[in-house]
Amino acid sequence: MWMAPGTRTESTSPTGTAVASTYGKRSRRRGPTSRVWLDFEEVTAVQGGKEVRVSAICLLCKNTLSTKSSSGTGHLKRHLDLCPAKKEKDRFGITQSLLKFNVDGSVVH
Repeated sequence: MWMAPGTRTESTSPTGTAVASTYGKRSRRRGPTSRVWLDFEEVTAVQGGKEVRVSAICLLCKNTLSTKSSSGTGHLKRHLDLCPAKKEKDRFGITQSLLKFNVDGSVVH
């Protein structure tokens, strides 16, 4: 289907959200490529009509680090090297759950 230059159409994605497309191509937000985002929550804001990353929150120690969409993730990686909560998690590994016992010595379900 031919479209005039500069025309935009709206279509519905399988999830039911509107996806803007130009010339029949769907525009989707690219997912994160760095593994550092497994330990951080991305905080975004709308600036100038665009959604821009403004900060990142460490999921381990809850510290907020400033970051821009245009900058890299090097300082986030360095934070993980020094993060006290990550060191604690790595030192103790997986924690064992505690069992509760009844007065007669049987395990509480």
